Amino acid sequence: MSEANGMKNTTKTPKEGLDYLRQAISDFDERCAHYVEKMLFMGEQRRVLRVGYNKLRFYPTVLDPFLPWDNPVTDADHIFHLVNAVILFKDYFGQFIPWLYGFQPQWLDIVEQVVFHEIGETSIGDLPDDGSRDTAKKDEQEQQVFDEFMVGFPKAAQVKHQKQFAAVRDGTDIGKLFDKQGFLNGIAYLNSHGINGSIFLCTNLSAQDNKYRRLVRTDRCFDLVYADMLVKYRRHPFLPFFMGINEAIYAIVYNKFDPRVPDCDPGKVPPGLQQLYL
Repeated sequence: MSEANGMKNTTKTPKEGLDYLRQAISDFDERCAHYVEKMLFMGEQRRVLRVGYNKLRFYPTVLDPFLPWDNPVTDADHIFHLVNAVILFKDYFGQFIPWLYGFQPQWLDIVEQVVFHEIGETSIGDLPDDGSRDTAKKDEQEQQVFDEFMVGFPKAAQVKHQKQFAAVRDGTDIGKLFDKQGFLNGIAYLNSHGINGSIFLCTNLSAQDNKYRRLVRTDRCFDLVYADMLVKYRRHPFLPFFMGINEAIYAIVYNKFDPRVPDCDPGKVPPGLQQLYL
């Protein structure tokens, strides 16, 4: 190479150029192959059933041609709703985050968190978060699956996605609250179409289920899952936003579609849950 006017001459010889082109084509082909492999891997989330909906016995009570009753909720459905939730949250609340917390979340990172956070379930399935599972073993197994999934990703992307995966698993980032909120949104959506799940219909209640059932004093699954969210994440800095969303669900969904709340006015938060606010 020669230098002229302070500029390096990066012109390659014909052989260097041909070798570079061959390597570039090889790298491109390899990336294309990995891209397809990851798409197929992620597609397996369509096959993972969300056990919470089955356990809490959601049954159709009205005929709605737009709801596929024969198709249970899957991880793919769950992730679709979470991505929608992140986008809406950014648009409605994103402008307030810097003022309240002194920083602006990286919204694309949060979308990536919720897209990848269930990858481990493609191997072990969805396990109920009702106090009955071995969480440490589950986390270890899901991490192994995620490590396998990360093979072939560019190194910088591997580092970033591993941190995102750990943040959702450990509940240290806002992505975990979107995960919990996703189940509540799903319950509210089904309820608005006449599918009223009830914890009292279950025959395999865990100790945690019974604890929350006594606490909320209603027969609604939404209240029981909401109690779990408050107990486990009551100190999370972003929880007030999600509490506000849940109160809107009470006012809009349950006031209109399911006003049967013992010891409480329609569309209001039950007293048992109100105690957890304090």
